[in-house]
Amino acid sequence: MAGAHYRVGTSGGYTAAMLRVLKHVLIEYGPNREAHIDAAARAILEAFPEASLEVAPGLLDDDLLIEARIPLRRAKEWPAVSRRAYAVGGFDVG
Repeated sequence: MAGAHYRVGTSGGYTAAMLRVLKHVLIEYGPNREAHIDAAARAILEAFPEASLEVAPGLLDDDLLIEARIPLRRAKEWPAVSRRAYAVGGFDVG
């Protein structure tokens, strides 16, 4: 499945797999970009402490993406967290 990441671990003598979904926050070029990355990452990790984050190149040369892998079972919570992550960068997401 594209966009999914499996994390496998052991717990209580059996193997458990956690299905994850990949979500993105766009970080546009600007003078406060590093602060926006830090604040957005904090907002995501406050809501999803089990998330894994990575900064990756965006579609445009100067843009970056925060790639967040979150548990699939919590994917419905992403829109509110995404709005907070954009808001800390001073973007109006409506």
